[in-house]
Order: sequence, then C-alpha cells, then structure tokens
Amino acid sequence: MFKKTIGILGGMGPVASADTYMALIRICQQQYEAVQDSDFPTVVLYSLPLQEFDHIGFTENSVQRKAILDQLVKALYKLEDAGAEMIVIDCNTVHYFLNELQAVIKTPIINLVQLTVDHLLTSKYQQVGVICSQTSKDLNLYAGPLEAARVKVINTSVEEQDKVNEAILAVMSGSVTPHHIAKLNQIIWRFKEAGAQCVVMGCTEISNIARQFDNKTILVDSEILAIEKALELAK
Repeated sequence: MFKKTIGILGGMGPVASADTYMALIRICQQQYEAVQDSDFPTVVLYSLPLQEFDHIGFTENSVQRKAILDQLVKALYKLEDAGAEMIVIDCNTVHYFLNELQAVIKTPIINLVQLTVDHLLTSKYQQVGVICSQTSKDLNLYAGPLEAARVKVINTSVEEQDKVNEAILAVMSGSVTPHHIAKLNQIIWRFKEAGAQCVVMGCTEISNIARQFDNKTILVDSEILAIEKALELAK
C-alpha cells in the first residue's frame, strides 16, 4: 500500500515522538484498514536528545540557536542516509528553523505549521485559540501566519502559559495528573468563551494528552495533520 519511506525526527521530547509513531499506526488501521505487517509503511524514527533545548526552548537571538540548528542538520542527514523519502519533524517549536533546514537537505520536510495554518484557512475559521510551547508563542510561530491571513488568534495569558509549560514538563517526565488536564481544559473553555471556533494543539506534548481534553471543542492537532500528510505522500 505504501511505497515510500517516512522519516520521523523525534526526541523533542521522546514521549511525544513515541506517541507520534503510535498515532501513525492508529491512522493506518483506521483510515487505511491496515492489518498485516505489509499494510503499514516503512518508517525510520531517529530520536535526537537535543542539547541546549528544554521545555521553555530558546530565544531568537540566543547562543543556543546555532547549537540547536547544527544538531538538527546532523540528525536530518542521518535520516536521509537511512532512506527517508520525506521527513516529519516531531516538534512544532523547531519548525522555526524549517527554511534553514530544508535548504541543506534534499529530502522534503513536511511543514507541520503550514499544514495546520492551511487547514484552518480551508476550514474558514475566523477566530482560533492556540496552545503551544513558550518559545512557539514568543516567536509567533502560529500567530504570525494566522494573523497575516486575517485570522484572529487568542493566545494564552502569562498565567495560562505557565500552566501550559507545567503540563508540557509533566508529559516529558511521565507525571501528568488530572490537575494538569483540568488546567488545560480551563484554558480551552476560556478560549471558547472569547470566541474561538477551534483550538490548535501546537505542541506535540500537548497532542500527547489531547484525547483527555473537552470533547465538545474542535481541536486541530498539528501532529495528526503531519502524519496524515506523510501517509498520503508515502502512497
């Protein structure tokens, strides 16, 4: 069924990357009726223990920037050498480097952020809430292109972002509790009250626990959109 090899650059963090691979399997089962081993695609997962990068991330002009970029480039070369014919980078935040990364490798990188923005525009949402990492928020990773397309973005407050950061760290450490889920649901409800028609899961750690969120809210999961695109291309 699938003719091309999918590469996944993960490790940022490892829990989210494992969830991405499992999500890929679930989508193959549910959307492609995959059962036998041969029904699933060839997948190369490279887990990069990225240095100079934590749940808070980096700033645009920080000394960490070059160190992070160098590590990402080396990891992408490894995926190319392993036979990846398309690559999903399983971290929203490092898509900040996407143009620089794509410039140095031949293998196409699936633009997770642009896929999400395009989905929102195609769906004609006028107001959206965004839950993402501290760095993605600070760098306007989603707010920038959405606002340029005249979509109103409802961001987290400083206090709410602290709660998001805590939840991301809890996923990374395997210590998520109902308390974390409740705080994130409060943010989602506040977004809805402010007029959000949907809420973007703009962080793969948040995607990891999204199934526990308010099921009456339309959640747009960047991770799932990227996996679906990779499977489409792999056919």
